[in-house]
Amino acid sequence: STVESIALERGLPPEAFGVLLEVALSGKLADTVNTRLLKSLIPASVIPEDSVVSSVSWLCVGKCSDSIQLLFLRWLITVFDFIDHKEQIHALYGFFFSFLQDEKMCPFVCHLLYLLTRKDNVKPFRIRRLLDLQSKMGMQSHLQALLSLYKLFCPELVTITLPGKTKTYFKNSEGPWKAAINTIRRRNQENSPVYQLLPLGTAQPPSRKRKWNNQLTLPASSTNQHYLKEDREKCDLYSTNEAFPVEQLQTFSQLLENIHRLEFPS
Repeated sequence: STVESIALERGLPPEAFGVLLEVALSGKLADTVNTRLLKSLIPASVIPEDSVVSSVSWLCVGKCSDSIQLLFLRWLITVFDFIDHKEQIHALYGFFFSFLQDEKMCPFVCHLLYLLTRKDNVKPFRIRRLLDLQSKMGMQSHLQALLSLYKLFCPELVTITLPGKTKTYFKNSEGPWKAAINTIRRRNQENSPVYQLLPLGTAQPPSRKRKWNNQLTLPASSTNQHYLKEDREKCDLYSTNEAFPVEQLQTFSQLLENIHRLEFPS
């Protein structure tokens, strides 16, 4: 209850995530407790990439139940923009791809893969796997989203005709965290000078990345409504490592120093 109250009041500090994720995913406690822990993982600022990578390793040993794995994926999708770095997580692309065989997890795995996909992730064997799943499950929106992104990056590899733009590719991914994150973010930044200069409230800046839901206040969750046409203009965005995430701005001097390389949320 202490973790829950702190998380809902002001969010959790970066150093808390490694410990709490390990407890929630290690299977040492009952699922009811693990569920409450995962639902309390609300960031106050950033989430260390190392804590996410370590938590993913628990999925390999089968200690946590399927429902906890599913909740973890939903959490990871929601807080994707808060993770301070993503290179190590990108290296786990193949691991996440292997979870597509689970029918219940498939929609959320597709969503996470969609966020992680770069051009070098598009391989013929992955396209074949998605097409096999499509033949078994039918034209599911989450499979269509990933295939459409693959086709965008490598049209010569995805030769099939895909349906036109779908209003919402991914549904019900944000879980219980979105509203709490927005409330805490507004509360923590109301008195910040940076808050006065950047459109951090309901008037969002045009996102430079993939979007699903324009109504979400910053930080825009990665569960937002997708408009695939925006990706066509941004394919080369993922080749740079010099971006400064806007979520990490703490002072006005940081804004001035990094204004030329600000990265808005996904």
